[in-house]
Amino acid sequence: MTVSTSEPAEAPAQAPTTQPDPNKARVRVSRKPNKTVASKEGKAPATRPGTKTAKILHLLKRPGGASLAELMRATGWQAHSVRGFLSGAVKGKMRLKLASIKRDNGERAYRMASK
Repeated sequence: MTVSTSEPAEAPAQAPTTQPDPNKARVRVSRKPNKTVASKEGKAPATRPGTKTAKILHLLKRPGGASLAELMRATGWQAHSVRGFLSGAVKGKMRLKLASIKRDNGERAYRMASK
């Protein structure tokens, strides 16, 4: 049996780990301007024609609004996805007001709320 007398291989150098300072606030800065935010007049933001967002906004602008089933049919999304889009994108990012109305047949519908 032969024994090697060479020096042991060095471990790869590791950068020293630093812990984040708990007293510093982390700020996330977006480098791109958000073009989906509606103007101060409450108008719908400009969207590309034919997109699912444009379809949803068109249906919501109707006087009777659109039911969840109609929005699902128009987009091909499931119910939870449509409700999430209404909450996150339409109300959140676009800052549009939505009204939830109950139709005569008991079905819930959503439409753009007037001021």
